[in-house]
Amino acid sequence: MACRRIEGLDPIRRMIAEKRSINVTLIFSLDRYDEVIEAYIAGLEEAPGDLTAVSSVASFFVSRIDADVCADASRLPSQPQSSGRASRGGRRRHTNVVS
Repeated sequence: MACRRIEGLDPIRRMIAEKRSINVTLIFSLDRYDEVIEAYIAGLEEAPGDLTAVSSVASFFVSRIDADVCADASRLPSQPQSSGRASRGGRRRHTNVVS
């Protein structure tokens, strides 16, 4: 899998290819989160041998998703009490993408 050349992604790919466990934080969008996953998988594909020792974390700010959803919901005629629900669903969707 080819890793697109976006600033910050190549070092992630290289570190994973060297079998180093890393934490990627300060991710503010699901698109960027998906790009980090692509870099992680590309690094795994380049790494030689046993990969069981490689365990890394990528985390995004869930409140950003809630803010977007709540802003959209505010335009609806009836405003249900849904603050926080979208982020929990998004977190479930993006948990354990690579196992």
